[in-house]
Amino acid sequence: LRLCLIAEGLDRDQQKALGTAAVVAMPSVAARLLVDRVNEFSDAARTSSLLGEFLERYMAVDADLDKRLAERGWRVDGWHLGFRLLGNRVDPLELMRAMRSPREQLPVESHAAVRDDGVTGWLTFRAAPSTQELRASSEALRKMHERVQTNFDIATGVGTLQRGPSGLAQTIQEASDAARLAQKRS
Repeated sequence: LRLCLIAEGLDRDQQKALGTAAVVAMPSVAARLLVDRVNEFSDAARTSSLLGEFLERYMAVDADLDKRLAERGWRVDGWHLGFRLLGNRVDPLELMRAMRSPREQLPVESHAAVRDDGVTGWLTFRAAPSTQELRASSEALRKMHERVQTNFDIATGVGTLQRGPSGLAQTIQEASDAARLAQKRS
């Protein structure tokens, strides 16, 4: 496609051949983009469903749910710090895409899922974090909020540090409450 657009040093027959090749290739490219989009949407739906199931049943996590959480790479043991991003008239999947790179730069293990009208996530620490680690993680979440906010009108809430499965559910609930409160303020 670049050769067709630039077309420097190509004669008319070469340009025509490249144009024909582009016309033939474009349906395949479009189909590939559509397949990727459908896969991304399906993964977001599965992840959202799994998070919803965990939040409903965190007090009675059974072997099947525990296995699916582990397959997703989600540990419910350890210490957790929940966060929630809510956008004003923002597609949650777009919000998830926008926060992917900033989230990868967080200093500890992190997970996120599209949930209802926003993105719910959490940081997981294997052991109780030090004050410095917690401060650094909170600062990283603030920076993530600022980076995402350059493209979207968002509110971010952060929960308190909690331990274990019930703590994970609690910090996510706190983060959700905080994000809703923040969304209502200027």
